[in-house]
Amino acid sequence: MVGTAYIIGALVPVLPVLVGAKDALFSVLTAGLMVILVSTVLSFLSGMDVKRRILLNLAIITVVVSVSYAIGLAAKQIWGIEV
Repeated sequence: MVGTAYIIGALVPVLPVLVGAKDALFSVLTAGLMVILVSTVLSFLSGMDVKRRILLNLAIITVVVSVSYAIGLAAKQIWGIEV
């Protein structure tokens, strides 16, 4: 069940690309909307303030994406890997 939920969640930001989007903007917006949706549900279930939960999760996602991008740049620089 966890694996299925993970795959579905990972596919959501990729869907705009699969339907022909040429820009990363649509994937970023889709991912952001999903973070907001999931954060809203989690805050409701946990009793946490909705705005605080959304901002916290968006901040965490921003850091994670930035670190992942930096790792990709480092791999490209060090090993000449290009995607």
